[in-house]
Amino acid sequence: MDHGINGLKISNAKTSEERGLATVRDIKPSISCILLKGEKAGAFRPVDDEHMLLKSDQKLSFREVQTLLKEVISLPISIPYEAAETELEQTTKNRFPLWMDNPVMKDRLILVLNEKGDAELAGFNLHYSTEFGLESRKIR
Repeated sequence: MDHGINGLKISNAKTSEERGLATVRDIKPSISCILLKGEKAGAFRPVDDEHMLLKSDQKLSFREVQTLLKEVISLPISIPYEAAETELEQTTKNRFPLWMDNPVMKDRLILVLNEKGDAELAGFNLHYSTEFGLESRKIR
């Protein structure tokens, strides 16, 4: 500890709040997205609701939006943030323009898996299962 101008003791150690803020700043950003399984042309199912069939060329009902918000998942931080965000933004914009008209869905990103629960994103193979969640492997 040093003494300041007024003779008060001044600590060079960071407060717990300062350490906490520094820790938060040091965390890698992650991407949250809605996880869907692709079906036949333009049709999708939430991964946890096999009974709901959604069409990309139809606006979403209130109940459908509620269901989709329950399908949000964070991507593994091993996936490159900027590349994944760019791909997901483009895919979401191109495949779901009517859904993005909904104010709740406007800034959401959507990751579409095939029927087996697989997808490729930013140089990674992804696989979703209810047992293990979303797994990723770098494409070689």
